[in-house]
Amino acid sequence: MELQERRAIDFALYLIANDYGHTIKIPARELERQLKDKGRNISFMTIGNYFKTLERMGYAKKKMHCRLWGATYKLNRYAFEKMINEKQG
Repeated sequence: MELQERRAIDFALYLIANDYGHTIKIPARELERQLKDKGRNISFMTIGNYFKTLERMGYAKKKMHCRLWGATYKLNRYAFEKMINEKQG
């Protein structure tokens, strides 16, 4: 697994563990602002690249409802629950 893929998966696990859940409805710039407030320094460009990587790997699906509201990303619940259980066990 390549470094970008590992970082994207760690980012998704961080979102799941910190009350964002498996459906991300927040635009990338707003998500960047919220994560910086929590002490995680990450740019909106990196967030977009992580979501593209997760899509390519099959761990996320993107839905674009309206350009005004941005995209909604749905993370693959079963794949991430399996990863979380493997890390804990």
